Amino acid sequence: MQLPSLKLYNLTHVLSLLSLTLHTGIALAIPQETAVVSTVIVTSYAPQATPAQSYTSETLFEETVLNVTNRYRAQHNASALTWNSSLANYAENWAKKCLWKHSHGPYGENLAEGYQNASASVEAWGNEGELYNYSDPGYSEATGHFTQLVWRASRTVGCARVNCTSDSSDDDGKASGWYVVCEYYPAGNIVGDHNEYFRENVLPVGGGSNSTNSTGSGHKSGAVGRFQRVDVFGFWAVGVSLGLVVMSLNGVL
Repeated sequence: MQLPSLKLYNLTHVLSLLSLTLHTGIALAIPQETAVVSTVIVTSYAPQATPAQSYTSETLFEETVLNVTNRYRAQHNASALTWNSSLANYAENWAKKCLWKHSHGPYGENLAEGYQNASASVEAWGNEGELYNYSDPGYSEATGHFTQLVWRASRTVGCARVNCTSDSSDDDGKASGWYVVCEYYPAGNIVGDHNEYFRENVLPVGGGSNSTNSTGSGHKSGAVGRFQRVDVFGFWAVGVSLGLVVMSLNGVL
């Protein structure tokens, strides 16, 4: 009577082991398959980096440049600039070359590269005002973008942006990332007359005095200075006039 019971026990035991083995195999297979599927889904729907709208939208780019520019100009008692399509076309033709240098054209020119949006590019120029010393005005590479930005005699601006790529080092002469070029007319940063042009065109915030604070700025930017040649003619004219007076007094004329 014990043998059938033993056989029944053994059969039940075998079936239990077989069932456990099958279930274990399935349990092991499901997590592996699920892991693979999950990886594919995450990769397929991973968010992609997109450029700032102020770079991709022509309208938003223009509005952003004007708004930020005129905000700084208002702080320094300079009238608001208006958009100039001819300047914008000139800026675009130069920006497309992706050359990290000035075009040396007939306008004032500010350059910036690598900033996350158009607002940050213009702010990099404007924030240089914290370095400008109003008690010793004049052109400086450290503040040249700011002085052009708020130059009171400038009336219009036109800008362009191009997404440039550079596989070489930072010294390859090429712009990298979003490259912003702005042209101003009439040009600012006029050097001459013992820096009187800077005294007249770059005013402190609220009529205050010196600004000697210093801050760092990111990425790269560039401004061009303009040299006034009228002074040379002025000194020549004064010299000739004095000579004629002396000759007249001496009876030569």
